[in-house]
Amino acid sequence: MYDKKFDPLNAKYTGNEAVVILSIQREINNILNSYVGWFDPFCELIQNALDSVEKRMEKEVLIHVKGLHMMDTPEGDEPIEIVVPGEYYFRNGSHYLRYEEMLDEQGDPTVNYIKISSKGMEVRKKGQVNTHMVFERGKRNMAFYTTPFGTLEMGISATNLELEESDGQIAMKVNYSLDLNQEHVADCCLDIQAQGKNAAGFVL
Repeated sequence: MYDKKFDPLNAKYTGNEAVVILSIQREINNILNSYVGWFDPFCELIQNALDSVEKRMEKEVLIHVKGLHMMDTPEGDEPIEIVVPGEYYFRNGSHYLRYEEMLDEQGDPTVNYIKISSKGMEVRKKGQVNTHMVFERGKRNMAFYTTPFGTLEMGISATNLELEESDGQIAMKVNYSLDLNQEHVADCCLDIQAQGKNAAGFVL
């Protein structure tokens, strides 16, 4: 039995080894007694994981998308670049981005969903343009790109993927070969960056 007048808060200030041991034992007992059922420790682990995810990056982000189609045509390369506000969350080891873009002034916005992980990247578009593109290193994935003017069948062969993760920021760079109707049309580069509103240089 331990002394009921013993204050564990002052245990670390004493050099008495027996007192320190009793302090640690009491702290452990208090933790164990705070759980009223087997599910309490499990719920606490889940909550700690959720807290960690929330801290990883803010939901409100600035998304920078830059693409380049290197085509064998007289027109040459076709650069594309947009900077838009969007949303971010992290789940099951993957980063998710959502943003809207206007393809013309009169139509409805097209919603973009991007999933990024160490395994690759997926891009979904819903609206005036509809598609689901998958980028995996060393694999050729088929996709249908539907617009108001018709549907194209595309082949996407990713040759390189580079994922960079830091506090409040992520970046994914993808190099891939694009073919339409079984014919190669361009070598492409897609660079996607997202930064939280608390990151340095955040501007909407």
